Amino acid sequence: MKIIRILTLAFLLLNIIACDQPQAAKKTFTIEGNTQGTTYKVSYIAEKEMVNKASVDSLLVAFSNSLSTYIDSSIISLTNKTAVADSFLAIDKFFFEVFKISEAVHNKSEKLFDPSVMPLVHFWGFGVRKNLDRDTTQLDSLRSLIGFQNFSIKNEDGKYWLSKKKKNSQLDFNAVAQGYSVDVLAEFLEANGIKNYMAEIGGEVRCKGKNARDVYWNIGIDLPVASGAEDRKLKATVSLNNQALATSGNYRKYLDQQGQKYGHTINPLTGYPEVNTTLSASVITKSGGYADAYATAFMVMGWEKALQIAEADTTIEAYFIYSDAKGNMLTKMTSGLKNQLKEIE
Repeated sequence: MKIIRILTLAFLLLNIIACDQPQAAKKTFTIEGNTQGTTYKVSYIAEKEMVNKASVDSLLVAFSNSLSTYIDSSIISLTNKTAVADSFLAIDKFFFEVFKISEAVHNKSEKLFDPSVMPLVHFWGFGVRKNLDRDTTQLDSLRSLIGFQNFSIKNEDGKYWLSKKKKNSQLDFNAVAQGYSVDVLAEFLEANGIKNYMAEIGGEVRCKGKNARDVYWNIGIDLPVASGAEDRKLKATVSLNNQALATSGNYRKYLDQQGQKYGHTINPLTGYPEVNTTLSASVITKSGGYADAYATAFMVMGWEKALQIAEADTTIEAYFIYSDAKGNMLTKMTSGLKNQLKEIE
């Protein structure tokens, strides 16, 4: 999806925007690198170095070895290759936690968030395998493999297991894993005594505390235009107070087939890439994993229905950029976000 955001590349350019009044005797430490086919950046406030790049890289490698569909030997790749039904396959805690997040959002989104769309991801050419010969008569057979209810997990004394009911069903967590990897990184920073930080991976971000200038971390949201990175502009900035932000959009990742452009966000109920007026959906909540999953689900259902769901959930704030019938770019946001987000005209 993204549904899946099969994206290892991010749709956002995040900008950390500074203000005034620095904290005395503290400074900003920054670690940057590559992971999951994209980049990461960690900034934290401390009197001395608390974590180093090697430890961050090691954590992110372990995460990728669990959930990256681009690594043949990863846990998710091995489970997808295993064509055995009704048997339990060993997974790790990363996999287990991402599954639980996915299950919760799947149920709350009327099944529009569904990591079991992997066969459709391959069919439309958004995954590891680039499918150039698409016969839509195959969709019915592929759709029979789709359904998150075909999978279950269990935890027995700290050992985690996955079972699937249909042997050829497959999972793709790329619409949630990158956001959850930010949670994993945030928990790692906090376990090492860091109380003020910004952690960003491929455009998904989670912040806690304040920056060196003693203000909440201010993050930019891209203007959704299909142009090169050098032309990216901000549409809004949002101040995060112990929150995570994730954005999903179709404006940079799409398939052009015989002049018809298909966004990468697949509707698991129809089997086709979703087409609606929503250009991007940004979700703010406590968890990067939940923010990531909801942003994808909101792209599928469209901003009007998504806005209703977000307004009814006190744990979620959302910002939508969409187009009207004349092609004008418009925005909507949840009422609780109005004092936290500033639009850029």
